[in-house]
Amino acid sequence: MVALVRGQNSDLVRSFNSHLPLPASSSRKTCISSFPNNCVIMRPYTTYLLGLLGAATVAFARTTELVESNTISLTKDTFYDFIEAHDLVLVNFYSPSCKHCQKLAPKYEEAARELKENNVPLVKVNCMEDLQFCRDMDIDYLPKMEVFRGLESREPYRGDRTTESIVAYMIDEFMTDGSGEGLYYQASA
Repeated sequence: MVALVRGQNSDLVRSFNSHLPLPASSSRKTCISSFPNNCVIMRPYTTYLLGLLGAATVAFARTTELVESNTISLTKDTFYDFIEAHDLVLVNFYSPSCKHCQKLAPKYEEAARELKENNVPLVKVNCMEDLQFCRDMDIDYLPKMEVFRGLESREPYRGDRTTESIVAYMIDEFMTDGSGEGLYYQASA
């Protein structure tokens, strides 16, 4: 990157690789040669670039902070072992690019936080990363939530997609044998 800098006596061409860098505290009047009346006072490029680099680093650090999630992300490699190890699990099959999935995500996360106390895990499977696994599980639309009671028992979630409904439905499933005829089913019928 080369800048044309008008000094006290003559025009000087400086670059970042120059062995005569401009002092950090100096300001120079910079002009575009074909427009001599359009001159501005500028500090050396390095000051601005370092400032931009610092701002970009801070912005990146803020967006990549680790947020503790109450939902558990599973893949095809971890799914079966996790389901087998737990008596009752609600699984959300989703895609990060799906608008309905994005709308459900904060509600599902909040429900997972509330159900964590009752040891009812809410898990999620990203069908964009494990497309073949979702096909093998007969997932035909997204988001699709299913209740698992071990690997043998699997039924679709039949409640609303709100935090309160998810919590009530899963507490009802927790207190019943999984027939779907508990308090939540009676209240919504």
